[in-house]
Amino acid sequence: GHKAAVRSLPTKEGCTHDWIVYVRTDQDQFVEKVEFNLHPSFKKPRRVVKSAPFQVVECGYGGFRMSIVVHFRVNNQRQPVPFDYYLFL
Repeated sequence: GHKAAVRSLPTKEGCTHDWIVYVRTDQDQFVEKVEFNLHPSFKKPRRVVKSAPFQVVECGYGGFRMSIVVHFRVNNQRQPVPFDYYLFL
């Protein structure tokens, strides 16, 4: 999921919104990491979060499609589950 809020004033870089994108689960012990692949215009567009909360906090000026890969640990085997997510502001 995600949340977005309009900034009272844009930043000098042109950010009009603050946002957070997240993966929530009540089974954190089965998640090894979550990989967020943001729009290529971001510095470090590939963000890997290895512990809860699995989230990225940023600012921006428009929505975009990203890929998110949840890497599960099940029976000592890694099981990545990719999906596309559209972050709208």
